[in-house]
Amino acid sequence: MDSIRVSDIRNPREKASPLSILLWWWAIKPCRAIYQKKLSVDNLCNPLEEDRSSVLGDRLEKLCPPLLLGQLMFYFTSDTSMTREQALAYTGLFCLANLASFLSLKHYNNHSIHTGMKIRVAIVSLVYRKALKLNLTALSSETSTGAIVNIVANDVNRLNQVMIHVHYIWSAPLLTIAVSGLVYVQVGFKPLIGVVVLITLVFIQVYTGKLSAEQRREASSKTDERVRLMDEIISGVQVIKMYAWEKPFCKLIELVRHLELRMFRKTCYPRSFYMTSYIFATRLSLFFALVLMVFTKVPLVPREIFLVASFYNALADSLIAQLVRGYPEIVESSVTVARVKSFLMLSECNWEDNVYCIKNISTTSRKKTNDAVFKIDEDKSIILKDLTVKWRAEALNTILESINLEMDNGKLYAVIGKVGSGKSSLLAAILGETHLVDGCAIVNGRLSYLHQNSWVFASTVHRNVVFCEKVDERRYKRVIDVCCLGQDFEQFPEGDRTVVGEKGVSLSGGQKARISLARAIYRQADIYLLDDPLSAVDANVGKHLFEKCVLGYLAGKTRVLVLHQLQYLTDVDGIFHVKQGRVRFYPSCRELVQARPHYAGFIAENVDVAETPSIADALRFDANDYSENDENIKSRARKLGDMMEKNPESSSTELRLYLRYFSLGSGTCNQIFLIVIFVSSQIFISAGDYMVALLSNSRKLVESSTRALVYVYAALIVLTVAFSLARSLLFFWACLRSSEVLHSRAFRAVVRAPMSFFHANPSGRLLNRFSNDMGSVDENLPKVMLDTAQIFLCMLGVMLVTCSVNAILVVPVSMLLFLCLWLRRTFLVAAMNMKRLEATTKSPLLTYLNETLNGICTIRAVKSEDTLKRDFDHFQDVNTGAWYICMNCTFLINFSVELIVYAFTTLTTFGFVLWRDHFSGSQVGLVITQMMSIVVFIQVGMRMSFESANEVLSVERILEYANEKPEANLRDANNSSDNSSFVPLPSDWPSRGEIRFTNVFLRYVEHGKPILKDINLIIRPREKIGIVGRTGAGKSSLIAALFRLAKIEGVIEIDGIDTGKISLEDLRKNISIIPQDPVLFSGTLRRNLDPLNEFSDDELWRVLDEVELRGKLALNVKIADKGRDYSCGERQLVCLARAILRKNRILLLDEATANVDPQTDSLIQRTIRERLADCTVLTIAHRLNTVIDSDRVAVMDNGSLLEFDQPYALLQREESHLSKLVRKTGDATFDRLFEQAKQFHSKKL
Repeated sequence: MDSIRVSDIRNPREKASPLSILLWWWAIKPCRAIYQKKLSVDNLCNPLEEDRSSVLGDRLEKLCPPLLLGQLMFYFTSDTSMTREQALAYTGLFCLANLASFLSLKHYNNHSIHTGMKIRVAIVSLVYRKALKLNLTALSSETSTGAIVNIVANDVNRLNQVMIHVHYIWSAPLLTIAVSGLVYVQVGFKPLIGVVVLITLVFIQVYTGKLSAEQRREASSKTDERVRLMDEIISGVQVIKMYAWEKPFCKLIELVRHLELRMFRKTCYPRSFYMTSYIFATRLSLFFALVLMVFTKVPLVPREIFLVASFYNALADSLIAQLVRGYPEIVESSVTVARVKSFLMLSECNWEDNVYCIKNISTTSRKKTNDAVFKIDEDKSIILKDLTVKWRAEALNTILESINLEMDNGKLYAVIGKVGSGKSSLLAAILGETHLVDGCAIVNGRLSYLHQNSWVFASTVHRNVVFCEKVDERRYKRVIDVCCLGQDFEQFPEGDRTVVGEKGVSLSGGQKARISLARAIYRQADIYLLDDPLSAVDANVGKHLFEKCVLGYLAGKTRVLVLHQLQYLTDVDGIFHVKQGRVRFYPSCRELVQARPHYAGFIAENVDVAETPSIADALRFDANDYSENDENIKSRARKLGDMMEKNPESSSTELRLYLRYFSLGSGTCNQIFLIVIFVSSQIFISAGDYMVALLSNSRKLVESSTRALVYVYAALIVLTVAFSLARSLLFFWACLRSSEVLHSRAFRAVVRAPMSFFHANPSGRLLNRFSNDMGSVDENLPKVMLDTAQIFLCMLGVMLVTCSVNAILVVPVSMLLFLCLWLRRTFLVAAMNMKRLEATTKSPLLTYLNETLNGICTIRAVKSEDTLKRDFDHFQDVNTGAWYICMNCTFLINFSVELIVYAFTTLTTFGFVLWRDHFSGSQVGLVITQMMSIVVFIQVGMRMSFESANEVLSVERILEYANEKPEANLRDANNSSDNSSFVPLPSDWPSRGEIRFTNVFLRYVEHGKPILKDINLIIRPREKIGIVGRTGAGKSSLIAALFRLAKIEGVIEIDGIDTGKISLEDLRKNISIIPQDPVLFSGTLRRNLDPLNEFSDDELWRVLDEVELRGKLALNVKIADKGRDYSCGERQLVCLARAILRKNRILLLDEATANVDPQTDSLIQRTIRERLADCTVLTIAHRLNTVIDSDRVAVMDNGSLLEFDQPYALLQREESHLSKLVRKTGDATFDRLFEQAKQFHSKKL
């Protein structure tokens, strides 16, 4: 959610003169800068004022050249009366008409693409605004983050080019009428059959276009599903790795990808027709016209034949090349518009419909529903009256029913209840995030909100705290102090100005929780809704936050606190107990215990915990002890910042990229066969064109010879059509096969990449590769490559036909070809740099969108939508500025090449007039019509060539990920020799659960300072080990080392086998973990528990019984995107069920009970003691009483193991760190914990 620097550099087009705009001179300077790689995001100019994202909300034709060509052809007839001066005049007019047509077409295309860009920018901006309003249920069940990203990254890109084709819808029919009239006047009615043929092709094309659009619509839904899954996998990749679930998720993605490509293969048939028809449309029309004229014995005159051919070319260019080929693009764009419309129609979170917000606290009355009027006293902050809500209007079940409650101003209220009871739903109802069924919710004041899942975005820590509020340094410092963030800032390389990665990847769980809390309380509000802010921190930090922040800093404010730490209930002014969607109020803790006696035990236990000191505070031995660890943090942060800012690209040449692309899906024989088909097709095309010149001289031949030429001509036309269609279809198939392999390799490489790769690459960048870039490879690249190849071959054919007329033309034609190729090669560097620049500005846009969707509740609660819209518009303006400069530099390059071709055509035409005696009329007609077509081919071909070069960069960007080095010791399914190096494992490994660390060092960054330093410890079978230490001490790194999630040195042995000599799959699938942040994936509950289908339904139901979820969830129940529709506690119980199901001998708990209520905590602890008694258990905990009854406790700090022994033994030694820790709490607490450790020690004897 970082704000972006607003450029003050004016767009060079704004100050360009009319002549500079006409000839694109203004684009020379930025084009030179791009070529020299001096243009970057930092010195990018602003977009045009009318192109700005926040401001957003067509046209020429050509008929003169064919007529003038007809007049010019009179000069080359044997009985002409035209003088040379008249011929030169017609030649000049002919060339000027071509120039006017050439310039007008260039500017038409430029303005059309510019208009399409405006539409795209406007739609993207509108989609973002809609995303800010989406109902939570709509976001989780009706759409997904992946679907929204796919719209912004992929779908709307079609709108850039579609506007070129729009005006041909009305102009093409008018041109058809005009051409038909001119052909009739100039030649007669019989050649009009060619117009009929063209119109027939149009109707066939329209049908294929509709068919392609329908298939494209189905393919889009599959693409949405794939991108959604990609988003989930990227978000939960660490869990996937720790559970060794890479293979099932790869299979899932491959299945969805297979279904997506199957739809794309269906589009190959209609697409191959409409992509190729412009090649043979004019030739087929001319063929029917000539055949009719021959068999009706109409004399074939060169002037008339080439005049008709010119008219057909002009008509085919509008009807086939633009209208018909554009029609599918228009229809497919309508699919995009329909998808955007469907998204815009999703249900919104309407605050005004769900909640009355009275900003000024005063006595007032407002009416909500059922014509009821409610009095609002000035001492009331929140009133819920007969409130019944659902997550969405269509839902059958309510989440809260008949709720009646009042909250006084300035009071502290606690919300308690079991997992899934509706605590967070109550806050959501107050926020207006639910659908109101009955009653009303009234909020009397300004709100601030803390979500139970910490939300940290890629920006500075300072920006994360201040967010959208005004900066007040005094208030900021006090907030940092009460949230215990001062010491953390000292560890960061740039203090609070340090940039943290997406989702706070460089922060610990506790740091993320405290930064999120700081953001919530920094906002000046009347009412603070805090959803479980104390669970992610240890007991003493929690006590500090409660006393200094909740009771101190927020004193006098209305505070609604969801609590799992029941010891604090004695300090609140009221308690709301939530059970199965109903709420009951208790004025004090005493009334709660009287009504629900079982809470007495939980409260007493938690009071004991509250008296336990902060592990972090007790381990502050000396400031010097921090220095090395701080350097590690700084090193990691600097490395992360560098990697986030850079988007390294390879420097592959264009030809090498094409070769690598095709080699992915086609063998050498297939590639040679495809080349033969392409060349053969062009031979038939050029031979057919030459046959027209022979037929135009058929008056000198006998009738039988003429008919023989017609038969040969007919065969060539049939072969032209057949081979043209075949080459397109085979080409599309080859491209799809390459695309399939490319996606598979890239995805497998990403999933198998080390965790450092995901820390360095934001999800927006990853999603951009698999949505925007993959969409280009799937659809855009094959089309532009086919166009480029067909046009290049046509140009080559035209040049060969031209040279066949007279050998003297070989020299200028060769010079033209060489010059065009040289210019293209020179400008290609600039074109590819443009694409990279535009792509670099696109990824932050998607990252920003993704982060917005992750923090949508917080954003809406603090009413920061306008600020985020402004920032998003700034990001889009940067991308628009880059896109606009790149587009016009491309036009400058194309314009320069086309101007040279125009000059060559002009000189050639004048040469024919000056050296008339050396050429016949049929030769002149053939060459000039061919040269007229080459101008079009150059215009379109160069544009397609550069587009192809730009689109193939998507292959380069995806190959960059496909070549990512995998984690060490991953089993390679394609290389059995590599797998043979792994140590064979017994079938029951690990049977005992013994773990041995020997001289273990761990580094997250290669060549960085170690995070774990010389760890040596032995964990005996079935031992229960507690791991304690301050934030950043290395507790979680110990787990990372055990799972080999980072590079380690030394030896870690399990049951005597070095884990560095076995495959990561074998290691990770035999270790269970219950993480602090539980992750669920969309799909069924069964797939979340057992994606490998290793267990029966009975076994699954049994574990659901044991974690008390059977009555709440069913195996086939659908889980929404990222498990958004379940509470954190319910997700944690699913993770516990996974651990029980796997029956591994080693279990790791990474602060697993931090986010659950005491009842659920007791359930988890009891289940572990009963079901996992024979397992080795390692527990990272904030609460000392949780680990005091462990077999042994490991105390860590600064990446080192300070001590490791039985709790009772450590407490007996006054010099031990654990003993010092407990003694700081006072004698009473020490005696109680000492007695508890002693009793546990006695039981073991």
